[in-house]
Amino acid sequence: PTSGRISQIFQLFDFLEQKTGHLTKGLLEVHMITTDPDFRRQGMAKALLQAAEDLARNNGLRGLKVACSSTYSAQLVKSFNYKEVYSLAYRDYKDEQGNAIFSPPEIHSHMRLFIKEFV
Repeated sequence: PTSGRISQIFQLFDFLEQKTGHLTKGLLEVHMITTDPDFRRQGMAKALLQAAEDLARNNGLRGLKVACSSTYSAQLVKSFNYKEVYSLAYRDYKDEQGNAIFSPPEIHSHMRLFIKEFV
């Protein structure tokens, strides 16, 4: 069921926070940037990321942390000069029985965390 998958995604975010929380104090966190397939390639994700940066700056935060579940979102944040601070291959994130929890298409092989600190 969908609620089970959403729970697994949030558990993955918790796992990533345990690994990188010490790096991310004072940062606005963006857990996902996604657009409806009918509206892709129109600059919406770029506008959302820019709006998040503006919000963080206007509220005195020191930067942003963005979790990228796909190669496409990782390419977007790289174009905004974010630094990759953590990467986890989906095949290495397993349940208690040792089975991979997520198996996305090969192009989306890793969950990546990026940080951008404002100067």
